[in-house]
This record gives sequence, structure tokens and C-alpha cells, in this order.
Amino acid sequence: MTLSNPVWKPAVGLSIGVGRRTSMSRSNSFPITNARSSHLASPAGGAVSLADGIFRRICAREAPNTPNIRQIRKGYTEALRQADAELVLNVARALLTRGEHRWVAYELVHHHRAAMHRIGEPELEEFGRGIDSWWTVDAFSLELSGPAWRERQVEDGLIECWARSPDRWWRRVALVSTVALNARARGGRGDVPRTLFVCRILVKDADNMVAKALSWALRELIPYERQAVQSFLDSNREAIPRRVLREVMNKLSLGLKNPRRTTPKVVRPRG
Repeated sequence: MTLSNPVWKPAVGLSIGVGRRTSMSRSNSFPITNARSSHLASPAGGAVSLADGIFRRICAREAPNTPNIRQIRKGYTEALRQADAELVLNVARALLTRGEHRWVAYELVHHHRAAMHRIGEPELEEFGRGIDSWWTVDAFSLELSGPAWRERQVEDGLIECWARSPDRWWRRVALVSTVALNARARGGRGDVPRTLFVCRILVKDADNMVAKALSWALRELIPYERQAVQSFLDSNREAIPRRVLREVMNKLSLGLKNPRRTTPKVVRPRG
């Protein structure tokens, strides 16, 4: 099914919990009936039905790439704007059981204020179960764990526990969560103590996925406290992975992680 609208929105007269009614074209949507009707009578039933609708829309796209899928997610975000937090969390839970496009579930929660305010340690442990790649880690960290930590909805000790985990992906979660503390585009306000606390724990970690996240965490801190980042590099110069040292030094001195060559590479003749 091809959508004519740039951002898809669910069906006519969608009413979820205390939600509002929205007029949409029936031709551009899967039918989602009123949440008070029989098959959406319970929050769990409504969540499963909505998750099914999201998944069907994704599967119906000829090119189910990230921008196209995000259009679908934005439509549901708008339709669920005034829905109860528990319903949105249950939709996310239902999506996660499918094992695909986990980031859609994370974004749905992130963009629903009441649902995001409900995120604490139990929800993070639940929603993070099964992360097993850099993209699922980064979506989880940037959309859920990082913002929740920034707003003091979880304790520092939880992030420290992740940083000391034997699981490489949870160690990466700890570092990428600091990005939400500092990246202005993600609501970051700058947090030197908490960022460097996590970085110190993982400064010697040789795992490539963790080292890349360490570089990212330090680079995001530079706009707030350049000297603190430089001091961290100086104090850990012998322990820090070479890649991290090079990228962060480049960012400090040149403003880019990997600046392009300014002179052509010399190709030596063979023989």
C-alpha cells in the first residue's frame, strides 16, 4: 500500500483512553476502531491491536527503510498524544515481542511525555532485554535510558552497574547514555561529572563497540568543558585505546573526528 501523505496517521475518529478525535482519510490508513469497542476493551488488547497495526503498516511499505518507518511512527505518536501512559508502554511492549524494529517502540515511548515520565529502572531493564547490536543499543540509550538518567528518573548506580557488566552491549549502553546528558540536539545540558565517571570505568575497555562509544561520549562533552576532556586524555594516555585518543584529539584541535586529507595521498610505483 502506498501512502500519499508524508506522515501517516491512524484511522478516522481514533479515541484511545481519554484521547481526542482526529479526522483522517480512510483510504490512507488501516482501520483502528475506538479503544472502547469490544476488541480494544482492555489496555492490553488495545496495545496488541495497535502494535499489529504498526507492524502491518511497516510490512506494507515497498521500501521499509528508516525514514519511511519513522513516518508511520510519527503518525501513531500524534494519534496517541493524549493516550494514557500505560497504553503507550504496552504498545511498546507488544512491538518488542516481535523482535524487529525495536527502535520504533523506543521512539513511541520517548515522544509521549507521560509514558517517558514512567520510565524507571524496572522499565529500562524490561525494555532493554534482548539488545544485541550497536543500533539497538544506541536507540535504547538515546531514546530511553539516557533521557531517564538525565532527568534523574534512575540512579547513577544503575548506569554504573551497566558499565561494569560482563556484557559488551550493556557497557556500551552506559557510555551512549551519557550522550543524552550532553548532546544539545537531544536535550542535553552538559554533565561533566556523570559523563567522566562512566568514562573512567571503561577507559581501558578494548572491545571495539565500547571504545567507539567512549570516543563518542568524550566528543559530546567537548562543547561544555574542553579542558576536562583534555585532562582526561592526558591522565589516561597510556590506557585509552589509540582510536579513541586520535578521534578525540582531532575533535579538540580540528573540530572533526576524522578530518579529510588536505594533501593527496602519494602512491608509490611498484617494483
